[in-house]
Amino acid sequence: MYVPKKYKAIAVGAKGNNSSSIWRHGDGPFENSKIDDRLSLHCATPVKGLVQPRTKMQIADFQLALAGTRQNWSEVPYGDQ
Repeated sequence: MYVPKKYKAIAVGAKGNNSSSIWRHGDGPFENSKIDDRLSLHCATPVKGLVQPRTKMQIADFQLALAGTRQNWSEVPYGDQ
């Protein structure tokens, strides 16, 4: 998956489909951290990370855990927004 083209002003090389978006969760530093009791953020680079389960779980449980954080997401603005 690529960063949507609409984010080219803030993401060099953005070339993905504009029907997707970038989302953020919280205002803390972008670093490896615990999101909640079931999820953690693993940062691959200073600007790219992966939300993953803290322990082994079924994909359906991971999807439910991720959905449980939805109320704290906000879309990252792009271009002339």
